[in-house]
Amino acid sequence: MPSENEIGNDEGADSDDADESPGHPVPQWTELPDYAQRELAQCGWDAAWFASQAGEPVLRLTVVTLYVKLKGLTLWQFVGKESGSQRGCLHFICPSVDALKAALRERDDFTDPQDSAQSWDSRERRAEGALHFKHFEGWPEGKVQAHIDPRGLLLHSDLWWIVPVVPLAQMLAHAADPTGYREVYRIRSLLLEQGWDPAPLLGRTTA
Repeated sequence: MPSENEIGNDEGADSDDADESPGHPVPQWTELPDYAQRELAQCGWDAAWFASQAGEPVLRLTVVTLYVKLKGLTLWQFVGKESGSQRGCLHFICPSVDALKAALRERDDFTDPQDSAQSWDSRERRAEGALHFKHFEGWPEGKVQAHIDPRGLLLHSDLWWIVPVVPLAQMLAHAADPTGYREVYRIRSLLLEQGWDPAPLLGRTTA
């Protein structure tokens, strides 16, 4: 059975490729707005965790970017406890995988997760900054990975066949960027450009 580290990075070769210039420091705990502190702390990403990661800005930014995306999509309630997150990947225990899957199936902006309890995934139908849930074979049933693909695999519209070259180009762009989810500074910039909540992303102390 592959190790957890190998499982967590199966989308592409593990590399230490540097993000482009961060442009803005990664927030420390005291720089996060109160609501972000409260909701992150409930899941194990509390003041002590942030202090322990003082020298690991990419991991702190991983948590912050995924928090902003999940909260903005009203999916944060499915995040339970921290479970070994890695660069670009939020790993957590979901309080109810069945409820998460049911919620995703009801949305037209996500693909339907597979019925299997061993291995499943669900992708946001979005060209850029697409949220992607995954559960790997060998993991505890409640453990879930969430990451953000800078280039999504699928578009929102199901009418892709009208102009098939468009989704084909999107799929090729996704395939050409297999480790983009690890580039957390790039992902933060993308979320800011798209209008997601800037307060946790930039470390503003006011809501």
